[in-house]
Amino acid sequence: MMTRERRNLCLWGLLFGLGSAMGQPVHAPNEAPALRGGVPENMPGFYAAPDGRFLVADPIYKKIQSCFEEKLKRRMVWVGIPTARLINMVVANEIDLIYPMQFKPERNAIMQPSEYTARIDLLQVARRKMDLTDTHIRVGVRVNSPEYADMKAAGYSDIAATSDYEALGKMLSANLIDVAVLPSTVFSEMKGVWGTGLVITVRTSREVGFYLNKSDPAKILEQVNRAVKACRVR
Repeated sequence: MMTRERRNLCLWGLLFGLGSAMGQPVHAPNEAPALRGGVPENMPGFYAAPDGRFLVADPIYKKIQSCFEEKLKRRMVWVGIPTARLINMVVANEIDLIYPMQFKPERNAIMQPSEYTARIDLLQVARRKMDLTDTHIRVGVRVNSPEYADMKAAGYSDIAATSDYEALGKMLSANLIDVAVLPSTVFSEMKGVWGTGLVITVRTSREVGFYLNKSDPAKILEQVNRAVKACRVR
């Protein structure tokens, strides 16, 4: 059975190869080739459509993305792939950029961050007041997320990592974890999952933007940064 990731990669093959197979270019004669963009799967509010468009639900991020693609003046083809695989693809130069991504030192070491598009809060969501500095409380995060690395580095000993944020919300509702740690954009997009009567605190804030290959083989970093600075939320 073909996996979703393999189907997404096949989509790229169709979008970029079909024109060649039919003896026709996939872009206008004087137009630069489309850039290959990746969207992390299971990121609520951000989706890669089957036709290669990038769909954004949050009004602020939707405005940023619309402005960015207009200012970039390059056609883009987007696919949705799990975060860990996207990072490997950028490092291997199999994809031009990833978005949206939280900037982290360990990611900066292997990929090239762009200018930031926005700053988001990382929330701690609990069902009651508690000592959130107690490293023995039960913490829930999404697997392979920066929050997972943060909580592990901070010494929390009981960390549950879920494959998606909906499962994280269900664990909190079922009292299987004491606190969920997640981006504010995700919390806002999935309000119906978390229930009511919650205690919400901001753990920290982080910049979000694009990641590119470290050596920038497509020579697009300067162009990307100009577009980002023209469109970002300040």
